[in-house]
Amino acid sequence: MDYDNTDRGSFFKPRADESLLVQGKLNSEGSEYRIAIVKASLPDGGTARDVYVKVGTMYENDKSLNEKAPDFSGPVTMPSQEKRRIACWKTISKDGNTKFLSARIGDSTPRVEEPARDQTIVEHESVLGGEDVDDIPF
Repeated sequence: MDYDNTDRGSFFKPRADESLLVQGKLNSEGSEYRIAIVKASLPDGGTARDVYVKVGTMYENDKSLNEKAPDFSGPVTMPSQEKRRIACWKTISKDGNTKFLSARIGDSTPRVEEPARDQTIVEHESVLGGEDVDDIPF
């Protein structure tokens, strides 16, 4: 049976043949995007410059209440415009030689501050720019 990596990922430091060249903003047809360009060596000896678009921001989490909580998490908007939430844990490989981030991505649901709140108020806050936060099932 194959490993199911749906809604999972791993992030490593750039390889020795990769480097961040520049980052900045790009306006395309009136929409502004945050861009990063990474230089990478190709197997034939050539060089590629991969262009990446920002999809979200992660923040460091307070793990004092739950040591199994993700080290970092935050909202992301996928290229399909689907709003999701990413969570990452600092991880070390089984051989102890490689540090990386283990990631999970889940559906985004709005945060409810108080359980007894009226749903209309929560929806209204969301429209006014309240932060969308979800519980990623782990």
